[in-house]
Amino acid sequence: MDKLYMYMLTDLDGTLLRPDATLSELTVETVTGAIRSGHVISYATARSYTSSQAVADRIPWQHPIVLYNGALLYDPVTASKLDGAFLPPAMTNDLIAFGKTFGLCPLLFALDEHDTERVLHEPLTRAETGSSGQAAIKIPAFARRSRCGARRTFKR
Repeated sequence: MDKLYMYMLTDLDGTLLRPDATLSELTVETVTGAIRSGHVISYATARSYTSSQAVADRIPWQHPIVLYNGALLYDPVTASKLDGAFLPPAMTNDLIAFGKTFGLCPLLFALDEHDTERVLHEPLTRAETGSSGQAAIKIPAFARRSRCGARRTFKR
């Protein structure tokens, strides 16, 4: 008799993860065992790869994962981008300029020429107080720029 295989795609937050954004031991053991038995299990999330792996790296993911609300398909085995939907630089820059007309400080999520995740932003301030929020961001992918904009070498 042929073995039946399961194909499953799950969300992380509010589904696979507990309310405290951690994996239970039961989840890790069950999903890992199923993957090792040949089942195809992966996840789709609004998170970036770095952010998703911070909470889900205890499972040895073997199949492509869907990131950024479907904008990026990523291979966790080779740690490489498979495909993605990216905005052209001119459109990205127009959207950033539009956000600034409302006093917003947009964050530009991009992949650089080496497919490394980057988050670019201008100096962060709280409009109501004028104080800087810069000290709050201590994530390596974040980079402060005097003027935020898309580079031609970046994939948005």
